[in-house]
Amino acid sequence: MFNLMSSIRDLIVTIFIIILVLPSSTGVDSGYITCTSSLFSCGNVSNVGYPFWGDGRPRYCGLPALQLQCLHSEIGDFPTLIFGSKDKAPYNVASLKHFESNITLELRRFPYIPCTSYSKNINNIFKFSPSVENITFLYNCPSNILPHYSNNSVVCFEDQNQAYYVSNLSAHKEYASCSSTVVPVFRKQLDLYNQGKVDSITQVLNQGFDVSYEYSPQCLSCKNSRGTCGSSEVSEFVCLCKNGPSLYGCQKSGMLYGVLRMYFLLFRFSAYGDFTGCCTLF
Repeated sequence: MFNLMSSIRDLIVTIFIIILVLPSSTGVDSGYITCTSSLFSCGNVSNVGYPFWGDGRPRYCGLPALQLQCLHSEIGDFPTLIFGSKDKAPYNVASLKHFESNITLELRRFPYIPCTSYSKNINNIFKFSPSVENITFLYNCPSNILPHYSNNSVVCFEDQNQAYYVSNLSAHKEYASCSSTVVPVFRKQLDLYNQGKVDSITQVLNQGFDVSYEYSPQCLSCKNSRGTCGSSEVSEFVCLCKNGPSLYGCQKSGMLYGVLRMYFLLFRFSAYGDFTGCCTLF
């Protein structure tokens, strides 16, 4: 009887090993494989995964709004963060510390600044570092306004209008007819400008600014279940698992769990002869 149970146990172990080995080559979901292996690398940024996508990394591997593009030039490659239009991408990614969820962005076509929707996108998607402060620029102003700010003007890259930096905007009611936009800058650089230690506001802008992002609770749950986070056309979040996508997290394989449980119980029976305990547990 002992030899029979030993043979059955060996058979179960063999089946268990086959189940473990087969998914790694034939049964793993293609979306999971793609998103865990196709990471974004460009210039000084490497091996970037969710929530970003772009340049060979499929859209469903990240969030739709966080597309990265690698721009190639004679002096090197530069990662760029795109907001809707590749031709109007305003920010280069100066650094991206993926494991710390921190990014340093800088203006791509300095001294051009985004004057319309891009500043709103930045605010909606990222959290600003405590070292960052928003400053206001006015544009589309009547011709008789802001002549004394000409030394601190930049250009709206959407339509090439002049934009002017103004501090303490609430104290200047005459600017109510102008359009306005905010641009993030490092507070330390702005303080140096206000102290007269930096010549122009363009030098402040040129230093860029830091933002951070957070993983959603669903993504954290997905990662804890050994899945990888992604998205789809119908859902902003999808957990990509080895055995297929899920909205919540990766579940244990029913067959694998059953084999493990059977092996444990048969081992218990063969070792202790506890046939009653084996069968009543099923």
